[in-house]
Amino acid sequence: MHAQILKAQTFRTLNQQGNLILANVWDSASAKIFTQAGFPALGTSSAAIAYAHGCADAEKLSCTQMMQHIAEIARASALPLSADIESAYGASAAH
Repeated sequence: MHAQILKAQTFRTLNQQGNLILANVWDSASAKIFTQAGFPALGTSSAAIAYAHGCADAEKLSCTQMMQHIAEIARASALPLSADIESAYGASAAH
């Protein structure tokens, strides 16, 4: 089975069991630390990612930059990852 599907199923199972504890990560180093600490899944914090890169929260990093940082985090750990992408970089559902 595809690795991404397995991660999604693991994430869903943990959530349904009430065992989903997410370590909020902001870069690849923090992802590796929390993975080694034994967390079952990771989550990003848009504010933490922005602050770690010298920006304020509220979409001060471009969508491309945010996605690049989230991709780096995802590559740093084999754990399921939930990504906070602020307001999804759209002023409305139409954007």
